[in-house]
Amino acid sequence: MRCNGWRETGTSIRWCWDSLFLMRWMPQLLRHNALLVVLVVLQSCVSTPPENWPETLPDRQLFVAAYQADARNQQEQNRAEYLDWILNFYQGSLLYSTGWQDIERLVLERTAPSDRPMITAELNRLGFAIASEWAKSNDVRVLDNRLLSLWGYLLQIAPDSAGQTRTIGVIAEDIAGLLSRRLAPDTVNESRYEALLGIELFEGF
Repeated sequence: MRCNGWRETGTSIRWCWDSLFLMRWMPQLLRHNALLVVLVVLQSCVSTPPENWPETLPDRQLFVAAYQADARNQQEQNRAEYLDWILNFYQGSLLYSTGWQDIERLVLERTAPSDRPMITAELNRLGFAIASEWAKSNDVRVLDNRLLSLWGYLLQIAPDSAGQTRTIGVIAEDIAGLLSRRLAPDTVNESRYEALLGIELFEGF
């Protein structure tokens, strides 16, 4: 089971998307925990409706188009559910408050001021690529929670603007490879990025 937010790993802080995993499997878990039932009901009462799409997110129609482009996912998931997961990806939720927008802010704290517009645009494109696939049904999506955890960690440890650009580019290339089935998910691991980026990672992804 995963946790959401940051956790200490030695002297580094590791990004963890475990809460999103918990949320996606909540129906099974709720059978055994009445308290969680109450919390999920509360969450649904305050969730942002698609009609009030946040201005800080990519345009809603881009995600609607991504949903409509996947006929198989439409058989497994309705559009409202898909858009709700998009919002959870970016904003977090009542239960788990950390989302992609938080990781963007943390990355930009290490970016040179003159490079922030460029890195912001790169992070926006990367976030859209991840969100539009991750938000699909578990039975359909290619990008899973393990990959999100690994990529979030890579972005967090990039030391400067040049490292951030390189890391974003490598992740974007791997997303393209995964979506085209040219790259097997089990080959996208810490060893791969240690070789590609010349870094050392903690094991466990």
